[in-house]
Amino acid sequence: MLEVELGREGSVVLRKKPAPGFFDQFVGLRAKGAPFASGDQAREELRLAGPEPPRLEATAPSRPGRRRRWMSVALDSNILLDVLGQPTGHTPHAVAALNAALGRGALIICPIVAAETSLYFDDASEAEDTFRRMQIRLLPFEWIDLHLAGRIFRFIRKVSSFSGN
Repeated sequence: MLEVELGREGSVVLRKKPAPGFFDQFVGLRAKGAPFASGDQAREELRLAGPEPPRLEATAPSRPGRRRRWMSVALDSNILLDVLGQPTGHTPHAVAALNAALGRGALIICPIVAAETSLYFDDASEAEDTFRRMQIRLLPFEWIDLHLAGRIFRFIRKVSSFSGN
């Protein structure tokens, strides 16, 4: 659903407006025959050994009078596992977050998220079709993304060695 607004100097602004409850239709979609009983079990199985990475604030604080910009929303596999797998206590929160995110911009996943959620599908075309229906796009990594990830990894290793971890 599109929302049309008259912008500055006569420009036209289009915003995607989510249909209420859009992601409700995907709850438990791949629960039958899923490799994990729930998103919780999937997270535990997919967790990498070692400490939990630090959480970073994803959004800057808004300033009064500032217009909201259209953006892409990157999804982590955790939220998708809560929707695609057997419903748990986390599922309503995941569905609400996805519905809200759909109204903010394009939903995207990286190749790692696609790989982590691929266990829920019989083949690649089924995964691709499901994510297309969910309005989620797969974006490949660029070299600059990989370089930045390496620099962050090196920084975290350096910081954790000072803290005795």
